[in-house]
Amino acid sequence: MPSTPTYSFPYPALSDAPNVPAGLKALAEAVEAVLPTLGKKPIVYTGTAAGWTGNVAVQQNILSVAIPDPGWAYKLTCWASIGLLVGPSVKVEVSFRDNTAAGPLIGPITTWDRAGADTLSTYYYKTVIGSTGSLTGGRTVHLTGGKTGPGGNGTDLLGSAYSAAIVTVNPV
Repeated sequence: MPSTPTYSFPYPALSDAPNVPAGLKALAEAVEAVLPTLGKKPIVYTGTAAGWTGNVAVQQNILSVAIPDPGWAYKLTCWASIGLLVGPSVKVEVSFRDNTAAGPLIGPITTWDRAGADTLSTYYYKTVIGSTGSLTGGRTVHLTGGKTGPGGNGTDLLGSAYSAAIVTVNPV
């Protein structure tokens, strides 16, 4: 039985023996297989933060991106650019987190290690990435950052420059 080029829906060839029930069943099953995938396109959400300041000794939320429930299973792909003003000899971790600023990690932790540096006058820019396995429902993705481990001279992590995040909801 031949099929259509786009969705591979079967149809009887002129040379096929007439069998309407079998032809309709094959077409119905093919349509049923394709229907759940129609209308599912990647959705892009963005978030920005003008910056924050303060001596940050613990992880804190830099920005959040709300993801409404798309009504189907999906995977997240997260990307951010962040500039941090980091004190001397300080190690800083930045990451994406799921649902709360202390929630499960989405992807690896990005680390700055300023060992031996002695100035606090330059913003250091990094790219932060993350992705998930299959998810359902709505959630909020958080970009978090903060000092980790010993070090610093009392100013530790003074703040961030403008930061931006892009979170893509990809159908699975």
